[in-house]
Amino acid sequence: MRKNICREPKIWLLLLLGLVFVLASCKKNLQEEQLGPARSLNDVAESFVEVVKLLEPSDIEQNDWVFFFQKGMILGNRIDAEIATDLSIYEAQQADCNGANGVSFKYIETQQKKVDGKLEDFRWDRSACMPNDLNTVLLGYLYSLVAPDDYTNTFHDISTDFNVEMAPQAVVNAGCPGMNSCEIRVYNVSFKQKLISPEQEQRILFHQYKISPDVPFMARDISYCISESVDVQGTQIAVKQCVEVRNFGQKNLN
Repeated sequence: MRKNICREPKIWLLLLLGLVFVLASCKKNLQEEQLGPARSLNDVAESFVEVVKLLEPSDIEQNDWVFFFQKGMILGNRIDAEIATDLSIYEAQQADCNGANGVSFKYIETQQKKVDGKLEDFRWDRSACMPNDLNTVLLGYLYSLVAPDDYTNTFHDISTDFNVEMAPQAVVNAGCPGMNSCEIRVYNVSFKQKLISPEQEQRILFHQYKISPDVPFMARDISYCISESVDVQGTQIAVKQCVEVRNFGQKNLN
């Protein structure tokens, strides 16, 4: 099936679906953005390698818990569209994951979605098997960046840096249980992705990741934001969507 360039590469961008498609169709004529030299997906992969080498999928444990919050902004103003997601692992054990050593786990995912003041609640009982294989972790960051063969897909302005930050405020307030320190190492990876369809429809997406090896594996993506500029009747509209970790720790569901 052809990948629709109108679809965001991350599922949480569906939060903006109604607003974005009211504002503009995908057939927009964006002004050429000032971009650095074109780079490949392999170059993007290299930007993740340093932090991925520090991640430990085998650290997934029973009772691990993480709370995510995602929000959208248009023209810098927060919109009335949010999703709060809670993941709680109630069973975890060492297992064979498609021929590789890893961790098999079961977890409850609960989600509360708020759009235009309307609340919807969801709950799923899920299972997964995570190989203790860093190539698998790396591919998880690259999968959504792949485009169909007949698209031009280039990457620009790749940037990486490292800093030390405080853990999410709710974790700090709880005394950072199970952690050596409330300070965590954070690796920042950002880049622009330029997509051009066979019909010459163009999008420029700006990806920003904050990844930490000092938190539970399920909470490793401390934040991820994706943004783009949409042309609406000659006016550039900045659209941004972010998902961030608000809390994590241990929660016994039994």
